[in-house]
Amino acid sequence: WRMLQPDGGVRWLSTLVRVLDRRGDDHIEIVGYSLNMTAEHEAKARALGAAKLASLGEMAAGLAHELKQPLQSVSLAAEIGLLAATRQDHADIMRRFATIVGQAQRASYLIERLRRFSIGAGHRTATEDVCLATVVEGTLLLTGSALSKAGVTVKVALGNPAPLIRGEAVALEQV
Repeated sequence: WRMLQPDGGVRWLSTLVRVLDRRGDDHIEIVGYSLNMTAEHEAKARALGAAKLASLGEMAAGLAHELKQPLQSVSLAAEIGLLAATRQDHADIMRRFATIVGQAQRASYLIERLRRFSIGAGHRTATEDVCLATVVEGTLLLTGSALSKAGVTVKVALGNPAPLIRGEAVALEQV
């Protein structure tokens, strides 16, 4: 349990209590002790943070590959769009702009997923009904490339419709 300190800090304590005697007048006699577990709690938090950074590092390589694809598509579509503009081919220009917008949105989505993952549990949001398929899709978006390079094939069978679960989407993705 945690105890708020006068300076605004927090101490984490563990308490063990044993009943020695039960009296007939609704009173009990107990003995026990409390241990200050703050150092252990902080060490655990640091270890979890280090593990999170390690997983983010592993994801970075896969994410770089995932982001490179839409950026290359944007660049190619823009170059072809410029050529189409010189030919005044408006339909082709519109297709190229649609590709640019779509790929830019894909890159933005990837970056937002990574940002939300990196913020993680420190910024809690209210629990809500979350579609498990969305959680799995978000997780595979961040880890799929690394898994593929490692020779791992992921098969997802969630049923139709996929189940709803109560929780926080980002925290579930981290799990």
